[in-house]
Amino acid sequence: MATNSIPLTGDIIHITSDERSLNWMYKDGAEKVAKNIQIISEESIPILKGSGIHFPSRQLHEGDVLIRHPYEPNMYIDALNAAFEIRFSKYTLISEIAQRLGATHYQIEEAIETIEERAWSAKGDLDYKMVKSSLNINTRDDLKKKMGILIEDRYPKVNASSEDATSFAQKYNLWEDPMIRSLIRKCSYTGNPLLQEHLRFDVTKEANSLFDAAFSLNALGGIFNIEASLNKTLSMRETIILDIKFDFQ
Repeated sequence: MATNSIPLTGDIIHITSDERSLNWMYKDGAEKVAKNIQIISEESIPILKGSGIHFPSRQLHEGDVLIRHPYEPNMYIDALNAAFEIRFSKYTLISEIAQRLGATHYQIEEAIETIEERAWSAKGDLDYKMVKSSLNINTRDDLKKKMGILIEDRYPKVNASSEDATSFAQKYNLWEDPMIRSLIRKCSYTGNPLLQEHLRFDVTKEANSLFDAAFSLNALGGIFNIEASLNKTLSMRETIILDIKFDFQ
């Protein structure tokens, strides 16, 4: 049932039939659907497209799952590509922060550590089943299999501006990231300037939190019409370790 406007409050949007959008909360298992999911009728798609919010350019239809981009204001992205797009966007934004901090070299290298499958336990709780672990690297071929995104940027030396970097990080919702706050603060200290920084950490927590929530749509046992390929994407959980280096010399 379409209305003149739709307040978009959900971190995740699921588009379903008009009937399901009105009645899904009365079905068994509805209480397990994550609170940050917003269920919207397919009849309201024209209103979504005309809302001023950026949606995927393709035609939206029943069964779609859309995720609010954590870094780009007023944007929802397709769940099929969200995990990659969220990570790549963050790496690009970090590069721009590095430039503002006077970096001359920036390199990001990611590697897949584990792949798990989301599933419901016998008690009805969200559980993870190990599919593949590549923690052990024995050969160069093993290393290649682990490799994900690799980005390396070089910049001319410019005057650093921690104020500009802070403003940029706040604009794109990155100030809450402790790694970025720490980097900006270290670069703000002029008494003993930072020359290099090398970090290694799990970069998939944000995306996995969103996908855990999206997967809860399966709690209703087939009530929502989600395509098999999308269902498979929602069920896969990757842990990706990021190796990141900054050079300020």
